[in-house]
Amino acid sequence: MKNKLLIIALIIYSFIHGEIIVNEYSASNLNGYSDNYDKFEDWIELYNTSNLDIDIGGYFLSDNSENLTKWMLPIGTYISGNDFLIIWCSGRDEVLDNHFHSNFKLKQTKENQENIILSSSNGEIINQIPLHKTQLGHSYGRLSNNLESWRIFTNPTLEASNTGQNYERYAEKPQMSLEAGHHTGTQNLEIYSSEPISNIFYTVNGNKPLLSSNTYDGPIFITNTQVIKAVVISTNPDVLPSFIEFNTYFIDENHSLPIISSAANDFQILLNGDSGLRPHGTIEYFNEEGIRTDHGYGEYNKHGQDSWAFPQRSFDYIARDEMGYHHAVEEKLLSLSDRDEFQRLILRASGDDNYPGIDSSAHMRDIFIQKLANKNKLNLDMRRGERCVVYANGDFWGIYSIREKASDSDYTKYYYGQDKYSIQYVKNWGNTWAQYGGQEAIDAWFSLRDNIISTDLSNQNNYENIYNQLDITSLVDYVLINSFVVCTDWVNWNTSVWRGLDPNGSHQKWGLALWDEDATFNHYINYTGVPNEQPNAEPCYPEDIWQDPLGVIQILNKLRENSEFNQYYYTRYMDLLNTAFQEEEMISVLEGIESSIESDMPQHIARWGGSLDQWRNNVEKIKNFIRDRIEYFPEGLNSCYNLTGPYDLTIDTQPENSREIQVNSILIPSDSYPWTGKYHGGISMKLEVAEEIGFDYWIIDNSDINDFYSPEIEFRLAGDEDVTAIFSTNQYSELIINEINYNSNSNTDSGDWFEIYNPTSQALNISNYIFKDEDNDHQFAFPQGTSINPNDYLVVCKDSVQFTSQFPNITNLICGFDFGLSGNSDWVRIFNSEGILLDAVNYDDEEPWPSEADGNGATLELIEFSSDNALPESWSASNNYGTPGRINSTSIIGDINSDGEVNILDVVLIVHSILDEETDSYLDLNNDSVVNILDVIILINNILQLELIDDATFANYLFDAGSFKITSDGYIGAVQLKIRHNSNFDIILNDNTLISEYKTKGNSTIIVIVEPNEPELFKTNDSFYIQEILISNSQEIININIPFNYELTNPYPNPFNNVTNIKYSLPTNTHVTMKIFNLLGREIATILNQNIEAGYHNIAWDAKNHSSGVYFVKMITKNFIKTQKVVLLK
Repeated sequence: MKNKLLIIALIIYSFIHGEIIVNEYSASNLNGYSDNYDKFEDWIELYNTSNLDIDIGGYFLSDNSENLTKWMLPIGTYISGNDFLIIWCSGRDEVLDNHFHSNFKLKQTKENQENIILSSSNGEIINQIPLHKTQLGHSYGRLSNNLESWRIFTNPTLEASNTGQNYERYAEKPQMSLEAGHHTGTQNLEIYSSEPISNIFYTVNGNKPLLSSNTYDGPIFITNTQVIKAVVISTNPDVLPSFIEFNTYFIDENHSLPIISSAANDFQILLNGDSGLRPHGTIEYFNEEGIRTDHGYGEYNKHGQDSWAFPQRSFDYIARDEMGYHHAVEEKLLSLSDRDEFQRLILRASGDDNYPGIDSSAHMRDIFIQKLANKNKLNLDMRRGERCVVYANGDFWGIYSIREKASDSDYTKYYYGQDKYSIQYVKNWGNTWAQYGGQEAIDAWFSLRDNIISTDLSNQNNYENIYNQLDITSLVDYVLINSFVVCTDWVNWNTSVWRGLDPNGSHQKWGLALWDEDATFNHYINYTGVPNEQPNAEPCYPEDIWQDPLGVIQILNKLRENSEFNQYYYTRYMDLLNTAFQEEEMISVLEGIESSIESDMPQHIARWGGSLDQWRNNVEKIKNFIRDRIEYFPEGLNSCYNLTGPYDLTIDTQPENSREIQVNSILIPSDSYPWTGKYHGGISMKLEVAEEIGFDYWIIDNSDINDFYSPEIEFRLAGDEDVTAIFSTNQYSELIINEINYNSNSNTDSGDWFEIYNPTSQALNISNYIFKDEDNDHQFAFPQGTSINPNDYLVVCKDSVQFTSQFPNITNLICGFDFGLSGNSDWVRIFNSEGILLDAVNYDDEEPWPSEADGNGATLELIEFSSDNALPESWSASNNYGTPGRINSTSIIGDINSDGEVNILDVVLIVHSILDEETDSYLDLNNDSVVNILDVIILINNILQLELIDDATFANYLFDAGSFKITSDGYIGAVQLKIRHNSNFDIILNDNTLISEYKTKGNSTIIVIVEPNEPELFKTNDSFYIQEILISNSQEIININIPFNYELTNPYPNPFNNVTNIKYSLPTNTHVTMKIFNLLGREIATILNQNIEAGYHNIAWDAKNHSSGVYFVKMITKNFIKTQKVVLLK
């Protein structure tokens, strides 16, 4: 009877799944059907072919065959009989008022074709439909009278039967005999197609080819620059016109800049001032070598406001995946960014700085300021850009800039991981609106502004609260750069603020972005009411701007109640005057842009007017303004903020070029010392060493300094000041001589060797470093490829055979120097590849040096790596025969309880700290920023002297019949586990160990076992899963054998009475859901829904509250779904 029920259930299950199908989809919905947000998103239509209502809750939709469970239809989702369900592929991941939005979007132009995959709740694929390219507004759907036949619908039938005009396919696209790009002289072009019974139609003016266009009947002679577009139109009524093939042919053109060739119907009409047009057309990008590296089809529209009064106008390009050509311009367009995919681009002339324009136009102000900010890493979003020339429908249209759009979600997603559903972006240009986030974004910004204005910010707690919401550095940089270039079109115009809401992304504070910077350097209309547009405009003039719709200046002035802010605000100006606003830097960036366009300016001028001399004079006006502004600025700062100076602040380090020093907001590179900057008195300067390791003290003659040993100092200038940061030779050294064996015991003779230690957080390449003793002719070069990992050791030995006979497990070594270390007194010196001495020790065999190291079996061990290894009191004799390749046996590190000894009491303290999950840095004995069993093993090594142990290299773990066991191929020093379980969990530890302890908090238990002597570690009859497991030998964490495949094995016992064990394995860390279904396919329990580590696992199902019968255990991960049958018998 049970078998009959199972067969009936399976028949019903298969029948239901077979009745739900993907019926139609469109990845080309640019302006056809709108969703509940009035957005035109791609969509998928599901259809119930039966007469019965079907519950599809728990079904999955995906666009990725490697991730079948990408998006799950919510539980309780039904499709009525012979009805439809629409899923909008918007990426919103929500269901609202019966409007379904998946967590993915469709992209039909990706290089690797996507699929639409519908899977049942148990992971069975119902439909897997390739995502074919369709032209704008089209869909792919099944014929209503033949569901196995897929057709193209030019008028999609959303939520309706797929009837009406439909087609088998598109005609094959034509091909052209000439590559797009530069050519010399007249060219003959042939166009051909493999499409039968068809004709080719083409245009030479960049317009879209139609049936009424030129019919191709022989070679086309190209005598001048043209955009050729061709289409194949079949005479077969079941075949649609092809996608368009297009190439731009530059005939006898010569440009030094990259080229954008744009072509569309009415495109030149748009550029000539008809701003209402949004033509669809082609784009081609040719790099500086003239090679076309990307091309596609998209939408053009107007860009700019006032600047559209000039004849040369800016425009936007938006790549439209919906058109079937490309989803983005895929090319690295920007020299100062790694970004190589752009859905939206601004093709900007030069705004209100277009040349020719008004008398001072130079065609470069905006891109110059944006690039200056970009190059000097100002904390602002900006329109990064590069110069190019533009051709419009084959006609030269002048010099433009390719610019990314900082207010576009593609920008925020690339740089900060914040997509369009996770940002609030508020803009002001004449009025205030939200580019993203709606009214909620506007309310959030103004709420913050009002809070700032009404709060006493002299109170540090209040200030820090605002600091955590507003990016103060971004606000300051926004004000200072606009102040310095004397912008007259900001604050009340061209202002935007934004923040990201996704906690996994960055830019979660409100920050600002540069917008248009063309009204600068005494150019164009003074919209902002700046009182002085000349180079001697006061630096503090922004604080008096009253036209401030977003409240940026109100916020600035309110922040100035706080002394910490004022220190940053004033010194940030000074820091920029020593970096970005230096004459050399500014002129260099400006002239770089000037030289890049100079060779193309004659053709630009021939197209738009003006003269080369006038343009050059206008560029020179900007340079003169910059020089005059820089010369005036010290006086202006003193006048605005009651400062004195400026004075020379000179900073040096010893040893030479030791470390980086932070000066207020800027970091001085280690190769730039001595470094001198101009700074003012009347406000505190802040200096800080970037890394404290090895820092000793400051040399500075200033009464403001109380602690010369602090890594951070603060002082005011009253005149020129010299500051030197002193670092200890051995502390600073990127290598420390840490152990020396110069005279072995004859019974344990490992030969001459020494050990060096890397105390830094970076792996060090020490190829071609030199070891010398006291004789300069004795030299040993470290082999090419030699490196030391962070906080790790390297042994340098004379004879590898002799050394490994005593220390066979030490692998971090190099050997082969052909001179010996003296048994009396000698030097060990390390030089880098440039011959600079890094560290040196002059040891001796007489007091105060430890005499036990002189032939008695011990080595010289540095007690503490941060001590001065030039001093004999910093050294001690090792406990036994040395500790090459690991922490020294006599190191005071490890004496946790400070009783002067390293013993089992210290081990117990670390174990308890791990169990309590309350770890302090002093317990991190190996300096890996984690306190775990590796730190325990360091102590065990010192106590038990384990250097000759046969260490395990891998381990397996197994839980079976209530016993958790570890097996390995050698010595296991310690095991650390963190497991999750039910609240009534019970455990019995094996006490045949050095230490075995556990601690339970709620549903979590941490277990630490040191020196296990048997495979079995503990017993339990309760189910659990492992969150973390670490297994170490005497030296390191070792690999745990991980399953190669996902697996859900047959539960045991089966059949069972009340409780059965379910074993499963994971090759990678992943999220696992384990569900129980009855024979009718209804879910009755979820027994697991957690992130689980890779490995072998076991979970028990207690079915005491369920009746006898057949049940199904279903395991679901991102990449694996499997079901096992179990039978409950009571």
